Amino acid sequence: MQTKEPEKTFQLLRDHIHSVRNSYGMLQQSTVRIIVERNLGFEAEHLFRECKTIENSRFVCEPNKTMRIGVLTTQERKLGFVTYTNVLLRENRVFAHDQDWVDVHNNDTRKILLDQLSFFGFTFMRPDNSFQKEKFAISGKSAGGKDDLCKFVPCTHLNLSKL
Repeated sequence: MQTKEPEKTFQLLRDHIHSVRNSYGMLQQSTVRIIVERNLGFEAEHLFRECKTIENSRFVCEPNKTMRIGVLTTQERKLGFVTYTNVLLRENRVFAHDQDWVDVHNNDTRKILLDQLSFFGFTFMRPDNSFQKEKFAISGKSAGGKDDLCKFVPCTHLNLSKL
């Protein structure tokens, strides 16, 4: 969900995890892996500081010299994530069933996810001369979309092909 205030974003994450755990008893004590983008400033560290008290939560940290919280979303990684998601969709291994969807605060998150996915795509740039390679960008910013496809989606029943 889009918020302009960090505190609201942090609270939405807490509320979402709480709702998923309450909706599915088998997930009550499950480990939550929180993966945040680390491309700008210290946003990932702020999210970690605010949400590290969530029971059984783990934040992904890339193994490098700095050991900073979060994941850099390079073009190469975006291509890998898109390719992997495409395979999961084609094999019907990702689910988003209407009846099992956890929608905190009735924000219609399932519809928002579909909208964001419909904006997402590749943009190709023509090379200036025959010695350059064709370049491309992977983004969801076209036609009013956001670059971040989705946040806080419950992984229990996500099938985008059923949206």
